[in-house]
Amino acid sequence: MQNYKFNCFYDVVTHNANHKPNKIIIFEEDLKITNLQFKKYIDTIANYLSSIGIKPNDKVALVMSNSWQFVVNIFAISKIGAIPVPVNNFFKSDELAYVINDVQAKLLFSSGKYLAETKDLLIKTNIDQIVWVDDSSIENEKNINYDKIFDKNDYVECGAHPSTLDGIASILYTSGTTGKPKGAMLTFRNIFSNCEGVMKVMKAKDGQACMICYLPMFHAFTLTVTVILPIYTNSGLVVIRSISTKNDFKKVLKQLLLKRCKYFAGVPEIFNAMSKAKLPWYFHWFHNVRGFICGAAPLSEEIITRFNKSFK
Repeated sequence: MQNYKFNCFYDVVTHNANHKPNKIIIFEEDLKITNLQFKKYIDTIANYLSSIGIKPNDKVALVMSNSWQFVVNIFAISKIGAIPVPVNNFFKSDELAYVINDVQAKLLFSSGKYLAETKDLLIKTNIDQIVWVDDSSIENEKNINYDKIFDKNDYVECGAHPSTLDGIASILYTSGTTGKPKGAMLTFRNIFSNCEGVMKVMKAKDGQACMICYLPMFHAFTLTVTVILPIYTNSGLVVIRSISTKNDFKKVLKQLLLKRCKYFAGVPEIFNAMSKAKLPWYFHWFHNVRGFICGAAPLSEEIITRFNKSFK
């Protein structure tokens, strides 16, 4: 039987902060967050959620861009025993309302980028508040500014909710190809099993599984492999907010080089594009990638063969 080092996400954070408090665990552009800072951010958001009545097993939805705040929120929600529900940020307002009503979420974290799609969810659903993680033009008792949560220091400290490996770590909604999207309940055991499996296959060790995250964090593959895994192994997570153009992907490759990431995860379309691209000579010469991971869909033998020739 597989032995696990941790029972829940907050165990990981506490362990990392106690053993290597000054290690940088998250990079985002010029921002660097240490393990100790990461834990403090998580504790602050967890204290806020507890102070407004979010309880164990309550659902908290996220419609957000990739960001350090996304990661903090996932861990903070989990700390108090509530269940994070990352929602596809490509959904339109009615689709978002369906998911939030279906899961009976009590609160929503939203990026200001999705203001048009999420601002009416206070009417269309039973959520009590929307916490706006970045710029928004709305602020009142129902629309909360994320940054101001950190400005207030009088929250009552909440302890970590006791969790087991078989507790629900997250609910992720399927794409709904055979009907309405359906919520899949993932346990901590599910997610940590994936982490351990990837480490075994890639022969990765703790502290040596730095990953770059540019795919949408709401996706199960991304959340497990490129968000949780590098934190689970205390290795470091490089956050890229979004990619939509070739220039954006150049930024991914640049960060891959600068941060010396050892593993690179992608989907078939990415590996297909990389196998055909004329990457600069210095990328092949200086990159530190020791393993490539593909998920979300099958990777054809043709792409594998062409990619191996390009990255031999």
